[in-house]
Amino acid sequence: MRRRDAIPDAEEATANSDDKSSQESFAASAAAAAAEGPPPPYTESDFLEDVLAGPMSLTPAKLLSLGDEIILKYSLLILSLIGHLGSLVGSVPDNSRGGGGGEAPITNRGARDSCIANPHFVSLLRAFSVRCMSSRPLKLRFALLMNVADLDVVNEFWRPVVIHDPDCYDRYKNNSDMLADLSVCCESHFAADIVQDAEGNVDETEAAKKRSIASVTAEDLLQSDKRMHEYATRRFFHPRSGIALKTKRRGLRSYTRAFSEYNALLYLMQDLRTSEKSVASAVGARMVEIGIIKQVSTAHLSLLPGDSGKAFGFGHEVYVRSEISPSRVSFRALSIKDKSISPEIDVEFGLDVVDMQSINFWREVLFEKPLVEDSDFGTYAVVHPMAVTSGHNEDGTAEIVSSHGGYIVHRVTVKKVFHSMAKPGILSMSSCPPGAVILPQEQAAAERIEVGPRMIAKTGDNLLNDLSIGLSFRIFSNIWRADEDRFGGPDKVPFSFAYDVLPTGPKAGLLECLPGLTPLNDYDWPKWVADYGTNEEVLNTMLRSAAGASVATYVLGCGDRHWDNIQIRDSQMLLHIDFGMILGENPAFKTPRFSISAGMEKAFKDVGIWEAFVDMCGDAFLSLRSRSAELMRLVALVLHHAGRPRTKILKYLASQPSLNITEEDEDAAGKFVCDQVRSSSKNWETIMRKFTHDRVDPLFFKAVELAPAGLVSAVEKLYDK
Repeated sequence: MRRRDAIPDAEEATANSDDKSSQESFAASAAAAAAEGPPPPYTESDFLEDVLAGPMSLTPAKLLSLGDEIILKYSLLILSLIGHLGSLVGSVPDNSRGGGGGEAPITNRGARDSCIANPHFVSLLRAFSVRCMSSRPLKLRFALLMNVADLDVVNEFWRPVVIHDPDCYDRYKNNSDMLADLSVCCESHFAADIVQDAEGNVDETEAAKKRSIASVTAEDLLQSDKRMHEYATRRFFHPRSGIALKTKRRGLRSYTRAFSEYNALLYLMQDLRTSEKSVASAVGARMVEIGIIKQVSTAHLSLLPGDSGKAFGFGHEVYVRSEISPSRVSFRALSIKDKSISPEIDVEFGLDVVDMQSINFWREVLFEKPLVEDSDFGTYAVVHPMAVTSGHNEDGTAEIVSSHGGYIVHRVTVKKVFHSMAKPGILSMSSCPPGAVILPQEQAAAERIEVGPRMIAKTGDNLLNDLSIGLSFRIFSNIWRADEDRFGGPDKVPFSFAYDVLPTGPKAGLLECLPGLTPLNDYDWPKWVADYGTNEEVLNTMLRSAAGASVATYVLGCGDRHWDNIQIRDSQMLLHIDFGMILGENPAFKTPRFSISAGMEKAFKDVGIWEAFVDMCGDAFLSLRSRSAELMRLVALVLHHAGRPRTKILKYLASQPSLNITEEDEDAAGKFVCDQVRSSSKNWETIMRKFTHDRVDPLFFKAVELAPAGLVSAVEKLYDK
């Protein structure tokens, strides 16, 4: 990784240092780390708890210790966290009245100076780039995501520079040693901000305060007006990640660059990670008292804060940034040698021929023409985008060609094409082991070894929706695991299964193909009762998966939940697929919030798990609600990539159809959910949606297939809207 202003990287800075004590400190820290032995494994649950706690909790050492399979699943989330951290610490608003709020891009020099000078941002970025550059699957996923995801912070604070480097993997032959060295380097060289007073002395106390602004709490702000001003400048009015400033109307008057007190309350709750509305309200009221924000709407303008009868955030008033601008804050962790050059960070990614061919194949070649069943794309050497090597070959893949953490496949075959408008197809990937026959074709086909998982190639949908929802499912499942006491133990915790998704273009991508699926619409529940009615393990798995999937889709407002979008896997697990509509979006004939068939309800009652299912749905909902502040912040960060404004996401998650945070009575909030579960199968929306999906939709799509090409194009555009 290099900076465009030629700042030396961590290794060069350490090697060129003339400070003997600094070198001794570095050696001592490395020796101490070696003496302590290997750290405990950093698990997926540890990672998710850290990202829920905030971006400062994820350290370079932790990122370096994550397994490839975890980084592969969470690449978009990690990129989002790093970008969010860059935007949090990268803003140094000036003292003008026009700053803040998410309408204007960050363009000032101070913002970029501050961002690249922030050690945590730089070291996390270095660690992520090292992981990607040393693994073919991670590099491929990063390259494809950068092509489609709305990672605008990348263009503002750092940018990937892709070069052809035939020897790009040679430098990682001793990968473990390199990762260990880089871990120590990141943790020591970027350990602290360097803040100097007028005489050039380092002020470590002030440095600690500046570092902690990214993890400040509501209690910190209420105890110090100086910290409150600093928070308002660096976070609340941040041009990209701060509260959205818009034109607001009240009566006949309009107010520009304003915000409602309710939106401010939601922002403060998720940003300060507090589930207590009263705490966020107190922070907002204090911002009014010390002149950071002021009320401009006239309903209660003559009253002092709190005299309107409602606490801050619980009314309908409009506020703007006060003319009294908060103090300017900046970082000075690294010196900028050449002030004439924009201090962006270039992250260099070397690609060899296999990398380049892989990116081109999965992004371009695969989708050039409609898929044809039983066809293939000829012989290639490309990386399987959803498989990483375990290093032990315990699954019988010893003969499959592996390379730098991934599997090389030589033949991609279309096994099946579905009869829907988009014509998605199931792909099978196979590899030619060393010494295998290539010609004649008949013998070559017999010697190729299939590499799983199979995938579905799909066009016409924004698969960032599916990817973002899948990430949210995994976050929900981790919250439930951490709250196992609520459910009676780890073997009774609900979960929501998430399959792998990889967008390769704005309207194209790949989905993991799961075997053994049967749509809920066609599932034989009486046979299930007869076969598994006394199998406690199957009943428990079905109960936990059904409750988890139902509550997860409920909270995220997943629409179009007809019974072909709900699948039963191997008669043991229920899961949802196809998330084109989220946050309350629905087709013309919408489905109820919980989509449960009468056959499923009867089967659950016959085997005696229906009441347990209803209760588990209520408990799963309350478990998520208990961590609403953390969830709202992280889910908003993830779903933003699916093209939804953050304000819309936060409002929906806070509303009654989702986490219902305005309901003070927890029992009432849980009962509201349980009542919907009980009535779902008898809901008229359920009956109507089943009828339209089974009878009307097939006629519509058949008419589209028979229509002229121009009409089909018009219908597709309308359907996309």
